[in-house]
Amino acid sequence: MILTSAVMLACLAISAQVKLYKTYSDFVNERTETFDNEYIGWKESTFGMAIKFKNDEGQLVKYKIKDFWGFVYKDHLFRSVGSELAMLQDTGKIYYYMNGFAALDLISRPEQHSGYFAAGETYCFTSADSVNADIYRMPISPIDKRDYKALKKDHPEFNELFDCIRLTRSVQLNYQIIRRCVKEFNDTYRKQNRIH
Repeated sequence: MILTSAVMLACLAISAQVKLYKTYSDFVNERTETFDNEYIGWKESTFGMAIKFKNDEGQLVKYKIKDFWGFVYKDHLFRSVGSELAMLQDTGKIYYYMNGFAALDLISRPEQHSGYFAAGETYCFTSADSVNADIYRMPISPIDKRDYKALKKDHPEFNELFDCIRLTRSVQLNYQIIRRCVKEFNDTYRKQNRIH
């Protein structure tokens, strides 16, 4: 059974609970560990980042980020990327993800106007046309450039996106420019393929 990305994204149940998916198969088949309260937090240690939820008894339950595929929190899909989190923000031929920790900060504390970034974290990520595709860091820091080169090599069909990013390199490249390039690329793809 093959599910389209639109159908899979429709699986993101509209509720305030947290749904944790250990694998992509769990996500597709809605096999989830559910936390009905809205508490979510994270902890950084020498062993990596961990997400914390409260179970029904009010006890904290911790998961290392590398030990699960993703979770849904307040209708947003978060994916684990090594020891980092990425929140899905745009879909199309390219999927655009923003830094998950900053997104959690903004979503869980709506009175704030900015999210927290830890030093060395990736600002944004992309993947090719699926929520389960490999996620690549976008070229803002030197470590991200390795992922970006891999994306270019693995997906030459995204040349228009790469051209947009290359043409904006004269100004300081940041996640807002990359997000704009991804949006323009997806809008062009939708128009050419008559997708709404």
